[in-house]
Amino acid sequence: MDGLILFAALGLALLAMWVANFYIVFRTIDWKVTSSTVREANIIGDADGPIYKYLFEYEVNNVIFKENTKFGTCSNSYKVGDWVNILYNPNNPHDIALVERSGRMYYLFSKFAVFIKQRKLAKNSKPA
Repeated sequence: MDGLILFAALGLALLAMWVANFYIVFRTIDWKVTSSTVREANIIGDADGPIYKYLFEYEVNNVIFKENTKFGTCSNSYKVGDWVNILYNPNNPHDIALVERSGRMYYLFSKFAVFIKQRKLAKNSKPA
C-alpha cells in the first residue's frame, strides 16, 4: 500500500510539473527573445534548498529595462555579468520569463499551445 501511495504522489508531482511547464510555454509562445545581462543574483529562500532570483538588464526598442524574474529557480546557473537570452512580452516588456526554447518537451508543448490558440482565435472570429 505504501508503494501505491508513493507512486501516486510521484505521478501527481510529475503532472503538476508538466502542467506548470505547459502553462509557461502557452503564456510565452508569442513572446520575443532578447539578450540580457545578469545584474544581480540573490538567494531568496533555502528551506528546502536555495531559490535564486535574478535581476536582468535588457533593451527593447531602444529602451533599457531592469526586471527581476517573477519566479525563483533552483538553478544557480547565472552569475552577475553573464549574458542570458530571456523572453519578454512585446505588449509589456516589463514582463519577462526564463524559458528554454529547445528540446522535445518544448516542441510538444509549443505545438499544442499553438493549436489551442488557433482554435480559440477561430472560435472568436466566427460570425454571430
